[in-house]
Parts: sequence; C-alpha cells; structure tokens
Amino acid sequence: KTIMTKLFVADVDGTLVNEYSEFETETIEAIKRFQKLGGTFMVATGRNPWELSEITCEVEDVVLNCVNGAVLVQNGKTIFSEYLGADQVRLAQKLCDKYDTPVEFHGEQGTYTCWDKKRFYQRAYPVFQRSFREDPKDVFAWIYEKKEMYFNKTLEQIPIDCIAKIEVLFMKEDIKDELICEVKEAFYDANIVALDMMANIEITSACANKAKAISRYCEVMGIEEDEVVTI
Repeated sequence: KTIMTKLFVADVDGTLVNEYSEFETETIEAIKRFQKLGGTFMVATGRNPWELSEITCEVEDVVLNCVNGAVLVQNGKTIFSEYLGADQVRLAQKLCDKYDTPVEFHGEQGTYTCWDKKRFYQRAYPVFQRSFREDPKDVFAWIYEKKEMYFNKTLEQIPIDCIAKIEVLFMKEDIKDELICEVKEAFYDANIVALDMMANIEITSACANKAKAISRYCEVMGIEEDEVVTI
C-alpha cells in the first residue's frame, strides 16, 4: 500500500538553508513541485515568522511552525499560538533591569527591546568577539539588520500580550549563574534553555512544542500520522 505524503515538515537551519542561511533555488523549486502534487509543506523552526520572508515570498501556502512550536502561521494568518503572559514579560524586564542585562521580546511582527541600539551593541560586542571569527560589527549587522528589530521601546510600546519568546542576552560572567537561577525560579512553569555561545536564556510557554504544533495542524486539516514526513 502506497501512502501519499500529505504533510512534509523540515527544519530550517542545517536542513533547508545553506551555510549562508539562504534558501537555494533548487530547494524552493522542490517545495513547489511537492505542493503541485497536492502536498502541504511546513517549516519547523526556532525562528520568528517574520524571519522567514525569504521563503514565504517565493512559496505560497507554506506553513510556518515557528518559535519552537509557539506560533503556527499560514499565509500571514495565525492558526494558533502559545504566548507567554504579560506578567511574565514584565517580570523578565524587572529581572534584567536588576542585573543590567538586555532582554528581547519576540512577537509575530518583530522583536522588541527597551535598550537603545548603541548600548545594545556595546554589550553584544565582547560576546560576538569571543564567539565568532568575523568582525563583531559585521556579525551585529548580519543578525540585527535582517531582523524586524525595534530598539528603545517601553513596555507600553510593546505588544506584551502577544510575545512568543523572551530572550535574556549577553549575560556577564560575574552574574550569569545567579541570573540563570533567578530566571529558572521565576519561570518555573515555562520552557527555559540556557545557551553558552551567546550567553543567553530563551524562555517560551511550557505548551510550546514543535511536535505538538504539527499534531494540532494535522487534527485541524484531517491529516493522518502516516501521511506526515519530518526531516
């Protein structure tokens, strides 16, 4: 018995994009061919929806399983979301003010921070210098010029009810362990990942999960488990 693949799911970084984080023409064409056969293509990634404009501009109807399952978007419409609460956003800002550490709030339309661009860069510089071979200025431009990044915003200017991920960044070594402990205690009911490379902590809803997002999409679309392929 031949089972047609109705839903094909692929990660972005390390799978769909090349070493320069670009979608190659061959990849785009392969996705389009699969769609013409009647299949649905989904990307499952830790990226934000607006960071995938390169593929959404080239391929229609692609499903975006973003922020590690916190947001599911198709054709610009949010199918479902697992946002963090506004109180959690306020708490994160309070903790980061206490430790004089930058924090990013990732929403569907962009990323927001209360720090101004110059101060943000000054904190990022030594981390980039330690972590990348390229000039820190080039790294900063590559990361933040491509983002829908909004600097110097107050919490009143940020859509705190629609934040999918909180990211505490560029922690100084002398406060890093203490801050991580406080974050874990304060956000005991959330997903928390601490990453050494960028000296950061990522916080998402406890309900955010790529596999759960795939399952929920299949339920809505009437797709069976054996009709799904993931890579």
